[in-house]
Amino acid sequence: MPRAAGLAARIEERTGLSPALIEGHNGIFKIDIDGACIYTNRSECSVFPTDDDIFGIIEEKRSGRSL
Repeated sequence: MPRAAGLAARIEERTGLSPALIEGHNGIFKIDIDGACIYTNRSECSVFPTDDDIFGIIEEKRSGRSL
């Protein structure tokens, strides 16, 4: 979970959002904002998103564009 913790810290620092880490299994990583899933690697468990991927999605969500 170190990679997820690092990403969570960067999300909080850059956006002011307060991520909550919930330990899962099998390498599944998921990000929800306001109850909506904005990212999951469920179909490709070995893939971890880049910061650019996640911050791009967060910006889209915050600007009101559909995901």
